[in-house]
Amino acid sequence: MLKYLREQNVGGTGTVRENRLENCNLPNSKDMKKEPRGKLYHKASEELIAAKWHDNSIVTIASNCHGLDPITKVDRIGFVDKKRAKIQVDCPAIIKMYNKYMGGVDRFDENVDSMRVALRGKSGGSRSLLLA
Repeated sequence: MLKYLREQNVGGTGTVRENRLENCNLPNSKDMKKEPRGKLYHKASEELIAAKWHDNSIVTIASNCHGLDPITKVDRIGFVDKKRAKIQVDCPAIIKMYNKYMGGVDRFDENVDSMRVALRGKSGGSRSLLLA
């Protein structure tokens, strides 16, 4: 899908299921769980970049318009010597841009769900979608 968007001159960034990245030799999530938080693996082609990042869980993300640089530090709550403490974790730009803009998509889905109205005819079997 990202390749198609690229052909249409539309940028896109999104999370990807692990099994949807064909011919991309990123380590599996089981092995990455053993790595420290902030660990990043990536593969890039001329059109796309795919990355796996270890935060609270493993995030697999792909983009046709954002890259990894700059890598910034973000604050997280973690354990240091068995005590909760603030730690700083490396965060690539592709993750920051995804987090910045994904709220609009979630808001759109929420609005569509709240405006959905079921209409029934005399038979009671047909349903329609009505957006105000």
